Amino acid sequence: MLRDAQSKAAHLSIVNGHYEEALRLYRHLPADLYNDETISAYLQLAKSVGSYADLIQASRTRMDLADSPEPNDFADLAYYHTLEGDLGQAEKILKEGIGMFPDDPGLSEDLIYSLIRSQRLGEAFDVASAAFKVAADPRFVSVLIDTGIATDRTAEAIDVLALDDPLAPSLPALVRLRLAGLYERIGDLHLAAEIYESAHQGGSGPPSVEARESR
Repeated sequence: MLRDAQSKAAHLSIVNGHYEEALRLYRHLPADLYNDETISAYLQLAKSVGSYADLIQASRTRMDLADSPEPNDFADLAYYHTLEGDLGQAEKILKEGIGMFPDDPGLSEDLIYSLIRSQRLGEAFDVASAAFKVAADPRFVSVLIDTGIATDRTAEAIDVLALDDPLAPSLPALVRLRLAGLYERIGDLHLAAEIYESAHQGGSGPPSVEARESR
């Protein structure tokens, strides 16, 4: 009963507007007093006052208690570490999440943009390439084009994008324009012109994979 009083005291501190005291109590709750209710309250309080350290502690505790963590658990924890300025830890957590959920595009996307913020464009290209090979998700097309150009890996970017031909018709016109620029850079001017024309006319997308054998 005395141990339960600590979580009840934290709740009453929130009700009375004593947020710092509530945070202090939540930080030092015994492990067996953490449950869905106390962790949710701790997270909500930490968000309301903008305490990144507490968001990290509460999120990590929630992951540790879960029978099996979800991709969003890793994404949230990495995000809070990013807000705190610990990009290295955020990257480590995202990689851990990708290791468990290689088919989840959101974790790969978060890692890609973390690497881009750190100007590690080659690594960003590698992650985008691996993620596209797994899921062929359209969200990776633009980043493959941009990092492929920035790192002088245009031909490799084209090869990766060609792995899933049915994706091409779903590309929006602006992305197709960038894709045309990619072909232009490797000297495939005929295909680049076809893609430019398709984008200009609002067509469904660039020609199929077979058309690329001209290069």
